[in-house]
Amino acid sequence: MADRKQTPSILDDLLTGQPEAKDAGKPAEQLTSIPVSQQAGKPVQQHTSKPVRKPASKPAQHKASRPAEPAPEEEKLKATYYLSQRAMDDLEEAWHKLRKQARPEDRAKVSKSLIVEIAIRMALEDLQAKDKDSRLTRTLVHQ
Repeated sequence: MADRKQTPSILDDLLTGQPEAKDAGKPAEQLTSIPVSQQAGKPVQQHTSKPVRKPASKPAQHKASRPAEPAPEEEKLKATYYLSQRAMDDLEEAWHKLRKQARPEDRAKVSKSLIVEIAIRMALEDLQAKDKDSRLTRTLVHQ
């Protein structure tokens, strides 16, 4: 096997600013640790299509695709509540079940938000009508 040339220590050359002693006296073109200046080529111009300009999106103020009850269009507001994992799983299961039961043209209208809104409205209507005998009161107050 032929003797292999020693790899130059470029890092040492950069840190000290001096080429290694074995490179002293060599012309700059032969030193591996000093970069040789090269003529830069002219970049190739490529024509590309113009980017698509889309109108800015509006803030998230979603309207329900179908209100829970026939009423004038209400503005929908985003609300965040914490739910247990069990409640989330039950909501997911109910959503799938209701989408399967819905007519094909109505499936997209069945959303988790709509399910939650209708459930809240039903619970509050029950509370309004039955007060202390409502299911919500019995569950929350008379555990």
